[in-house]
This record gives sequence, structure tokens and C-alpha cells, in this order.
Amino acid sequence: MTSTWKNINISPSPGFCVKSKLLHPGFLNQVALPQGLKVFVNVAWSKDVPPPLNSVKKTLELATATSTGDHQTLSDNGGDIPIYIFVSDGRLDTDKAGNPSVVFDCIYHSLFKSHVLKDADVKKLLIERALKQIEVQNSFSLSRTLGKPNITSKGALEQRIVSIPAELFPKDRHRDVSPGNTSTKRLVEEVPSVDGSGDLYSPHPLQGFSELHGSTSECPSWTWTKEDQDIFITIQVPRLTHATIASATLDIEPRRLTLVVPGLYGIDIDLNLSDLALGRALFPTGTSPQEVEHALLLKRDRDLDVEGARAEWRRKEGCLVIMV
Repeated sequence: MTSTWKNINISPSPGFCVKSKLLHPGFLNQVALPQGLKVFVNVAWSKDVPPPLNSVKKTLELATATSTGDHQTLSDNGGDIPIYIFVSDGRLDTDKAGNPSVVFDCIYHSLFKSHVLKDADVKKLLIERALKQIEVQNSFSLSRTLGKPNITSKGALEQRIVSIPAELFPKDRHRDVSPGNTSTKRLVEEVPSVDGSGDLYSPHPLQGFSELHGSTSECPSWTWTKEDQDIFITIQVPRLTHATIASATLDIEPRRLTLVVPGLYGIDIDLNLSDLALGRALFPTGTSPQEVEHALLLKRDRDLDVEGARAEWRRKEGCLVIMV
């Protein structure tokens, strides 16, 4: 079976903004965040993110029927019906008084916009979904006592390329941004196991230890190699399944790679950090200097190839091999 992901160019338009705060201290890109820090959540719309696999009305009816208001409910055949949301990395900002704050962009499909305007319960559902996803991705605890700034967006909404499981899109509705925009280019493909001579990763992978350390998500081990001009990053994900890959987000930027599988894995390889900060972010105390230096060599190599990126999920070997 083949599992494909798509490179999607998301161009969001503003919807509305809510303001929460941190209930406990946290960290963002190695920056300590104090308890009580304001958190702005921009809820935005884009036709480029996956739409509901069923009708919007049916999806919302099922979602609002749950006791928790969670984004996943059971369909008639027992499968999950997700309301897909893309949550950006947090960015540091200030409020109108000049005090520090953090901003997140949370983007839903544009089909939900009209329902939010008509139904306050739908708006509450999407806000709660956004807050939960921010908490999962960042190990935050956010207050549910919300402010409503008189703005549609805190700061500018940025266009970006993200990788999304293709199975979340209906047939003939993929918007691949591979060169030419004419092919259905595979980004992640499940491949059969290979023998040791064909492995792209070393037998002693580096231990991932990103800022997500301490959350319920495991920071997976990883390593990288280079063949000619191709860079291969291998992340060990033995607990990944066909069911959980649908909730995974692989985000590739020229100097950063993040993988988030809610409740399972989270790793953030940020090559913009200094050597010292990168070493602390990715590796636990006791990691050998040789292992750390090998990882730092990736920082000193070329930028990651965002548009040409593709990956293989080697299910039997329990790893994700990403060519960038």
C-alpha cells in the first residue's frame, strides 16, 4: 500500500482573532515563556487545506454531538471524520501596550467560514479545536477565558508550503505545488523493507531531543546522510500506523524541518539556531560530541530543498526517510 503526502501552498485569509494566556510557564524555540503570557490565536481560512471528507453540515453535526466537542468523531463505518486544521509555529510579538506575547495562525478550510458567521456554537467548536492543537504541538496549557480583540488578525498571515497526507483530500482536489503543478508528485510513499545494504541511516541514530521534550509526544531518534547532492534525513517512528499518519504534519522550510504526530512524536530540527542552542534542543545530556557534531554538519550544509522534498515511510523498518 502506498501512503502519499502532498506539498500544499496555503494562502490564508483572515477570519477572527481570540486572546488566551498561558496557565503555566512554557518554552518556544528555547525562549522561556512566563505564566500569564498573552497568546493570540488567529483563526483564518484557506481553500488549500483539506476540506471535510463528508459534507460540512454532517461533519459539524457529528462533531458538536460529542461530549468533548473534539475534532474527531466516529462515522457510520467506524472511521474518524476529522476537521483538518493547520497550526503554524508560534511567533513572538507584543500587544498594543508593548508587552510580550505569542501569536499562532490556525487555518481551516474556507467552507467553514459561512457556518461560523451563522452559528456561535460552530465558532466555539473551531476555537476549542485550535486551542487543543496549539497545546498538543507546544506542550502548553491555555486558558479558556478568552478575550476578543477588535481585529481580524494579529499581524500578517503568511503564505507557506506544508506537507499534508493526500488521503485527507477528496479525489481530484489535490493542489500539489511541485514544479510545473502538473503532476501528482508523491511526497511520502510507503515502501517495503530493504536489506542492510540499502539502508539510508546509520545503525546508531542520533537521539532527538527538541523543545517538545517533556510533552506526551516522544522525540524520535534521527540521523542524516548525503549522497551526491541529495540529503536524506531518517527519523525513527516505529509506532506510526496507517491511522496515525493521517494526523501527522511534516513541515519543511529551507532551514527547518518539523514532524508532529499528535500524541506520538514531535521533532523540530531548526538549523537557524546557534550550534549551542541546536545541540541543547536536539540532544540529551551525555550524548557523545561526535554525534552532536555530525548533526551540526547538517546546519553547515546547503539549505533544504522544499519544493523537491519527498519521503518514504518504511513501515516494516519503522522509519520515515525524507529526501530534501
